[in-house]
This record gives sequence, C-alpha cells and structure tokens, in this order.
Amino acid sequence: MRTANLKRRHGIMAAVLGAALLMGGGTYALWTASANLAGGKITAGDLQIEAKDVKVYDISADKGGKDAEPVTVNGVELATVKGSLIDEPSDWLIVPGDRLALVFPYDITLKGDNLVANLTMDVAKVTSSFSSNLTVTCGLYGKNDAVLAAEGPLPADSTTPVATLKPADAGPVAFVIYVDFDQATPDREDVTEELDLSDAVSLTLTQVR
Repeated sequence: MRTANLKRRHGIMAAVLGAALLMGGGTYALWTASANLAGGKITAGDLQIEAKDVKVYDISADKGGKDAEPVTVNGVELATVKGSLIDEPSDWLIVPGDRLALVFPYDITLKGDNLVANLTMDVAKVTSSFSSNLTVTCGLYGKNDAVLAAEGPLPADSTTPVATLKPADAGPVAFVIYVDFDQATPDREDVTEELDLSDAVSLTLTQVR
C-alpha cells in the first residue's frame, strides 16, 4: 500500500515539475536579436592666433609712388603698403609729414562649421603711446587680397572688434597700424619724443558663435 502511494506521489511531483518548466520558460524562449549602428565621429574645431615678427615701412607720399610694388608680409600682399622697409625702427627718426605702416603678421586658425570670432585689441595701450600730432588708423588684411577690415580709426574700446572672422578668413593675416605725423605740427612740438609700441599691440581672438 505504501509502495503504491509513493509511486503516485512521485508521479504527481514529476508532473508538477514538468509544468513549472513549461510555464517558467526555463527550456523555451522567444527570439531576440541585436545590431550595432555606426554613428561616426564628432570632432571639435580649433581657434588660435599666433604672432610673427613685426615689420615697419616708410610709406610717406614720396616713398610709395604709384609704380611701387605692394609689400608682401607673411604671405599677405598689402596693396595699401607701398614704400621702403625700415630695418632698424628704433634708429629711424620720424618727422612731420611722415607716414608709417607698422605691420603685425599673425597666423589665425579657425576650424568649425559654425565658428565666428571677434578680433579685438587692447586700445588703451596703443593710444597712450601717441601724441595729439599723430593720427593713428588701422586695417586688417588676409590672403588672396582680402580686406578683412578697411583702414579706419582704432576701435573705440577693447571690446569693439577690429573685425569679425569666419573660417574662410583664417590663415595668414596682417594687422596694420598706420601712423601719420601731422605736417602742420607747430614749433618744436614732439621733438625727441619716443613712440614705443614694442609691447602695446595685443590682439585677442574670441569666439562669439
């Protein structure tokens, strides 16, 4: 009698376990699959400005005649700068009626599809170096005869851009400061005065977009 009961209990347990396996999915599963999508790479752009050696030219009216060849600095041809290179600016003596071009070459890097940057300068350092008998203007020129900022007055302050640049404007550029010594300077005003721009011209490139 006990043997029959044990067999029946074992049969019931086996049936229960079999049902549990079927219900719990331990043996069977629904199909699943996965795939990878290649999203590509996203690379950051670049913004940089590097200064080269400054050059000074005498472009007074009697030095840069109509037939004079434009000056090329850092690969940038300057149609407005026609005259003679001053080899030692510290030894050169300016007089009323003279016009100088101080050429500051820079290499500008602008990489970014939507990148826009302002080029500004520390105007206070520059203007503090000049007397009232000197008229100071500036311009910015790029490759392929590009005029990035036509000759005009110095910016009103250090937040006013000299020019707003995009990646197409990048590469070698020439920032030019023009100095005109007023021919009508009276008496002996400004004799022996020094014009020190060795540390004055500071340009900053700042992203605005």
